Amino acid sequence: MKITADIVHAFIEKKYDGELDLSNTGTWDPRQADRHDLADLLHFYNNSFRAGLIEPPEKNLRPRPYPYDTLHVGFFLKKYLWPKISLLEKKQASAFRRDFDLLCDSGLRFPAFDPVHSEFYYSFRRKEREGTSIFFFNANIRKYAIFNNFIASHAASDTIKNVCEIGGGYGGMCEFFLLNNNTSRYFIIDLFETLSVAMTYLSNSRSAKGYGLVYLESLEELRSLDEGGKYIIFVSFKNYQRFLKSGLPRYGHIELFINTHSLVETSKNIIADYFEFMQSFSDTHFFSSNAEHRREKNEMLSAYDFPYDAKWRHIHETLMGDNVSRMSVR
Repeated sequence: MKITADIVHAFIEKKYDGELDLSNTGTWDPRQADRHDLADLLHFYNNSFRAGLIEPPEKNLRPRPYPYDTLHVGFFLKKYLWPKISLLEKKQASAFRRDFDLLCDSGLRFPAFDPVHSEFYYSFRRKEREGTSIFFFNANIRKYAIFNNFIASHAASDTIKNVCEIGGGYGGMCEFFLLNNNTSRYFIIDLFETLSVAMTYLSNSRSAKGYGLVYLESLEELRSLDEGGKYIIFVSFKNYQRFLKSGLPRYGHIELFINTHSLVETSKNIIADYFEFMQSFSDTHFFSSNAEHRREKNEMLSAYDFPYDAKWRHIHETLMGDNVSRMSVR
């Protein structure tokens, strides 16, 4: 199914109930995704669908206390009043501006300013050859820029035409990667709740123009896509299990897999399942940035315990805060 900004809301409304994953694992549980917020997905950072998708510090905090829309005095004092002090806000913006300039100087491109998302991003002006332009920046964008540079430092980015991101969040990593790499097809596998946000965001993204958006419902639909076209392909976790996991290795090649944070938010069984999928490909890379230690649903998970088989070779690894960032080749 082809997705555009004009039809994305009606499509999500139609599919939502049948595609929900109620297994109570990972980002969502049955209480977190409020169906009444579907109409406001374009502004997902102000509703229940922002859970786990936004990196602090935020430019504007979500007005309702996370996670279940109940008032907690501690949340209000610590997370709302304190960052509103003007001096701290200026210091935060100044730190972001410094990082933005450094990353721009490394040659990276950033999303162009769009007033639709002005609440979500800081907007910074920068002089270019064509004149002064305004770009978006926040903690998420900074993270994606660092990840992009990490990948580019350890893989020949000009040979990466097909990418598969496992757990794509709101679509920010996809948006940034497409801006800075000549990628033909970018698959995003995720729970339908999160895909709802990503489809809405990317269908309204100026930076994703030139890419057709497809919600994949069969392998036949994948085969019917224009061979020379550029696509962002959304795959729900249910459809990944139904046909993509077994069918994609027979259909085409993936040069790069990406996962940031979300593998350790699932379970050991799901982690093993995704590794089995990735290991059905050869001559491929995997970029992972996941926590050293995280307890999820009474399981202790760690990036150091991921089930890489003997064919993987770790090219480079570093700690970024509490996360192990690693590029591997198979």
